[in-house]
Amino acid sequence: MKNVLALAVLALSFAGCAPTAQPSSYDTTFAPASPLGAKVSGKARLSNAGDGTTTYQLTLKGLPASATLGMGVYVGSCTNQGNLKYALPNLSSDAGGNGTLEVALKTGSLPIKAYINVHQRSAETGLGAALACANIR
Repeated sequence: MKNVLALAVLALSFAGCAPTAQPSSYDTTFAPASPLGAKVSGKARLSNAGDGTTTYQLTLKGLPASATLGMGVYVGSCTNQGNLKYALPNLSSDAGGNGTLEVALKTGSLPIKAYINVHQRSAETGLGAALACANIR
């Protein structure tokens, strides 16, 4: 009985030492990434629930009207660009060139030293130039 009690106390003490992920969020803004996106602006909020799920809430204006645009999270920054880390779902703009997207992805913690690009076309039609870019941290 003493051994069982000692093991239970030991297990509880280790359980209290386990690191826990903390919820966090980050706000950023989109800026034009090329002359093609000269009128594009917008905001992004990235929120991490602490379980590895990041929610992306994006609102953009000045996009091509009634278009389907590819997006992705890349390693680096808007000025020091790197490789694709993971693709985001396509963003659809309305007739006025406005687009919003909210999606939750199981990607781990919020990316550090990364950026979001909004491209001229969808991935299915060949992304084309970047229209807008937003640095993540």
